[in-house]
Amino acid sequence: MGFKLKIPNGCWFSFFNSPYPSHRSSSAIDIYYPEGEGLMPIDEGIVLEVEKFECPVRRADASPFDYLTLIRVGEDVVLKILHVKPNVKPGEKLHLGDPIGKIIVSGFLSPWSNIHMHLEFRSLHDPYRALGG
Repeated sequence: MGFKLKIPNGCWFSFFNSPYPSHRSSSAIDIYYPEGEGLMPIDEGIVLEVEKFECPVRRADASPFDYLTLIRVGEDVVLKILHVKPNVKPGEKLHLGDPIGKIIVSGFLSPWSNIHMHLEFRSLHDPYRALGG
């Protein structure tokens, strides 16, 4: 798809720390922001959708809800973001480094997982895929 993620100094990232299908197929990345605020990791995009949904709870400190944010970053490409309680709204234009929201302890996280922002580049025509989630 040709997009470059720009991860700030001091952040960690991982492609393969999860049993979920998007990580097994190398189509997802998790970014660990030490300040707990998810930031826009590419040059620009427009928020298409923000959804709150119920999720399983795998650890005592987890929220029973997670959040999905879809950001259009190309003609037919969206950035799918999970585990961030968004402070952005549909129609809002974001630029590199703009805050997206507070990273949460999602119920999808394993007990040994650190909080992170989950990212996937997805087709505009198939943005959701939820296999194994």
